[in-house]
Amino acid sequence: MNIRSAARTVGGALAEAGMPLIGLDTSFPLESEALPIDGQIRVVRVQEIISVALEPIPFETQKISSIDVPLGQEEFDPRGQ
Repeated sequence: MNIRSAARTVGGALAEAGMPLIGLDTSFPLESEALPIDGQIRVVRVQEIISVALEPIPFETQKISSIDVPLGQEEFDPRGQ
C-alpha cells in the first residue's frame, strides 16, 4: 500500500492511512519512531486466541463403614483419601 503523509512518526502515518496498530500489533520501525528515509514500514498484525479444553478425569468411589458415621448416612472425605 502506498500513501503520502505529513506525519512525523510511524504511528501517525499509519493512523492517517487508516491502519492504526491495535492490541499486540507492532511495526518496524516502531510506532513512536520517525518515518524512515526509504518510506518503508512493515506492520505485523497479531491475533491472540485463547482456547479452553475440558477433559473429564476418571475417579473411583470407595465406601467404607465407620463407627463415627450413623447407619444410613454418608460422609464425604474432601481430601480424596
